[in-house]
Amino acid sequence: MTQKDREIALLLKSTRKRIVAAQRLSELKYYDIAISNLYYAAFYLARTALLKRDILPKSHAGTWHKFHEEFIKTKILPPIFSGYIKW
Repeated sequence: MTQKDREIALLLKSTRKRIVAAQRLSELKYYDIAISNLYYAAFYLARTALLKRDILPKSHAGTWHKFHEEFIKTKILPPIFSGYIKW
């Protein structure tokens, strides 16, 4: 397994943890914390998609910017995805 594969596996594991945490927090009616966990799950998925293309942004904002350039502007993903994150 390459370093890139290990990083992708770690990001996906972190994504799953955040989603499970969000589900449990939502059951407890901690909606604000659940939403925060879902945001980070989406962030980790964005980083994973970029890493698969060998794009390694250096910052949080850079991740969203590059994700927008690579997947929204190119219409790989529908524009509705860009409405959730402020670029």
